[in-house]
Amino acid sequence: MPLPRSLKQPLQSAVERLLRITVSRPQHGQRDCADIAAIGCRIDIIFDVGANVGQTATHFRESFPKSTIHCFEPVKSTFENLTRSLVRDPQVICHNVALSDALGETTIYITDNSTMSSLKAPEQYTRAETVNLSTVDAYASKAGVDRIDILKIDAEGHDLKVLKGAGGLLSNGRIAFVLAEVGFMPGDDRHVLFDEVRELLRPYGHHPYGFYGQTLEWSGERRLRYANALFCNEQAFRE
Repeated sequence: MPLPRSLKQPLQSAVERLLRITVSRPQHGQRDCADIAAIGCRIDIIFDVGANVGQTATHFRESFPKSTIHCFEPVKSTFENLTRSLVRDPQVICHNVALSDALGETTIYITDNSTMSSLKAPEQYTRAETVNLSTVDAYASKAGVDRIDILKIDAEGHDLKVLKGAGGLLSNGRIAFVLAEVGFMPGDDRHVLFDEVRELLRPYGHHPYGFYGQTLEWSGERRLRYANALFCNEQAFRE
């Protein structure tokens, strides 16, 4: 059982004084999983929405080895690569479905770069295919998942609809962290605006906790284009 936050820092300081050493502490905002782990809460269930070929799932596994990770990837060919890359991990469950705010079917537009395929038609795409739609709430209910410790979303501009589809769990305080790729400039179709995500999550008790992978405008302009924003709801932590 992890130490309560109220005891962890004083204990570490006492050990440093006793051994006359200084333990280097990573600066907040450098690594998302390190900042989550530093809180000391249990991370049992992770939803990876827009899992691509498993990069983020592998990243989560390194930090939370006992967690169960549900990966959602709608593009058939990318999903096949995802399952191959994670086949040896029995605690990963892969789903060939897109998450949104409603059930049904829709079209996904597939690009040469698999990370850029989107439910919103980009300027250039190679083909399109029909995909099934579900919601976070609907899937969680079907799978018997009553809370999510980390909800990661990278849905190429579809992120707000994913969050709206998680309204039941959010309103019941059953999602502790939300990690979403957000943009900062209006008119960027690939990234939902940070302000919109913050306003959607605020009534549920989620507040910004960190920014990661900050990327400036590709044109060289001195302004932030997108980043991964981590939101935290302390009332949703597992005991």
